[in-house]
Amino acid sequence: MKRFWCVCVLVVVPVVAILGGGCAGGYGENEQLRRQVDQFNDSVRWGRYYSAALFIRDDARADWLHSHREWGRDLRIADYEVVDSNLEPNDSRTAVIRVVVSWYRLSENEIQTTMLAQRWRRQGRTWQLISEEVEEGTPL
Repeated sequence: MKRFWCVCVLVVVPVVAILGGGCAGGYGENEQLRRQVDQFNDSVRWGRYYSAALFIRDDARADWLHSHREWGRDLRIADYEVVDSNLEPNDSRTAVIRVVVSWYRLSENEIQTTMLAQRWRRQGRTWQLISEEVEEGTPL
């Protein structure tokens, strides 16, 4: 019986560790994308637009900040949910993320729902938002 446990510890544990480590690499990349998508959308939700802008590609950052300047005054994000996340089949550096945003205008006080398609692209070790379009619902 002792021999069985020795074999398990000496053979099975290292094999599981090696195989598990190989799987963790791909999972880590998807997890990094999801974490950065959440950081961006969470920053937008709480009105931290300069923090959110760090996830926008450099050449579009000023325009994004300009187009979202009214959001902190009259528009509030009540909640968001990432409902779909897909890497492009032919380009693993590009992902399309679908986000459902619940929001309201202070002047109206009525909850609206909008589905956004966010296109993200990996630049080195980070992901950047390269476009965002309304797919369904009321435009923000």
